[in-house]
Amino acid sequence: MQLVPIKGPQISEQAAAPLHKMMAQRCKKAWPHGDKDYAELQKLALEDLKYQADQYAKGLGYQGARMVNMKAMRKHYVNVYLFGLYGTKCMAIGGYVQPIGRNFQEQLEDEAFKQAQEDMKRAKEEAAERTKEIRERQDELRKRQEEIRKREDEMRKRREDMLKKQEEILKRQEDMIKRQEERTRTH
Repeated sequence: MQLVPIKGPQISEQAAAPLHKMMAQRCKKAWPHGDKDYAELQKLALEDLKYQADQYAKGLGYQGARMVNMKAMRKHYVNVYLFGLYGTKCMAIGGYVQPIGRNFQEQLEDEAFKQAQEDMKRAKEEAAERTKEIRERQDELRKRQEEIRKREDEMRKRREDMLKKQEEILKRQEDMIKRQEERTRTH
């Protein structure tokens, strides 16, 4: 029998060529005539095919897969068992697997890139904060140094004033001593 197309995404054979071809088949022992069991078998075969396609795509690192150019084929075999009254019905479904979703490797690389950007941004912010703190501390140190210089200048002025006062006192004492000596000489 010939494969019959199933409703769903269809692509040209040329476009389907690079995709991976898959097939699933489900069989059941049943009365060989009539269409009664084929719908159930087609549903089961389609589930098997979708599972295989998803596993294939995940094995390649993608998030999932879609089936394109799917076709179904009915088969039945009559066994000589009980004079041919029973046989085997099979439904085969084939098509091409097209991986969809982002590749996990690409996703991991994107996440790593975003994480690196966030880390760099955070590092720049921390460096800016540290630089600001260092500048503030340097400003505080400069202010303290200026205060210390002012105090030292004040202390120098006081010392100079003290030295001048001491010199004046010494001069006064010398003058007083000279006066006393003169007084003692004149008496």
